[in-house]
Amino acid sequence: MKVINTKIHGVLDYLYAFIIIAVPFVVEFRDNEPASYTCYTIGTIVLISSICTQYELGLIKVIPMRIHLILDVLAGIFVLASPWIFGFADRVYLPHVILGLTDLVVVSLSQPSPKYKRVLRNNKIMQHA
Repeated sequence: MKVINTKIHGVLDYLYAFIIIAVPFVVEFRDNEPASYTCYTIGTIVLISSICTQYELGLIKVIPMRIHLILDVLAGIFVLASPWIFGFADRVYLPHVILGLTDLVVVSLSQPSPKYKRVLRNNKIMQHA
């Protein structure tokens, strides 16, 4: 059952980007470069893809929502596996596991397309519910 609409998904995307970028400072592993750089990189990618997604909170709207969800799945799997891929699981792994699983759960509960229609009128994009 898809209970998260695209507008809520957008809010969660921006929140997730902020949290994953902040977590190395909050959990105090910013001195562990692979662990922290993973968070900074994925957070930046999530932020950019959110800005570019064709949903209510996208600013540029060039990435279809279905592609965005695929990117979210890939990011979630990457974050989840990163402690073992980059060899820092002996120092820190729980934040990455939690963030990766959270991403995957949100995707699994998200609607694959916005409920509004895009209509072109006089060379301007109008959004209708």
